[in-house]
Amino acid sequence: MRIERHLGLIYLLCALVLVESPELFAGDRKSDYLELRRLIGKEQFNEAIERCKDLIEIYPDYFYLYETFAEVSQYAGDLDNAAKYFEERIEEGREIGLSYYGLGRVHHYKKSYRTAVLSYHKAIELGLDVPECYRDYEYAYEKFEGVDSAIRY
Repeated sequence: MRIERHLGLIYLLCALVLVESPELFAGDRKSDYLELRRLIGKEQFNEAIERCKDLIEIYPDYFYLYETFAEVSQYAGDLDNAAKYFEERIEEGREIGLSYYGLGRVHHYKKSYRTAVLSYHKAIELGLDVPECYRDYEYAYEKFEGVDSAIRY
């Protein structure tokens, strides 16, 4: 009986560690990301959105997750909820530069180019140093202001 009680406590402790520290039990970032892309390829968009949220919690500095979250939200027709997700992360102070980038991608997909430009600019201003952010900033700026203005800029 005493052993069973200790085993029960050990099981409870392991469950608490798993809930509080999911990153301890995560696979490697690359394989987790490839698993996410497989869900998208199978058009399991809602599952992919939830998995992407989970992975952002595990790998909060992995840039491609923010880009992918906006992408799969577009496929699911759920860009408004994606914008809300990134806005909440910004309000909470969680990976603000990356969250502004993700928000910019969402607005880009919504064809709200002015807002996308502002979001990308904020991400860059906060120190996000990712080539894709500059690329997307330029693309949105071109859509918003035109090619000639983008070239001059």
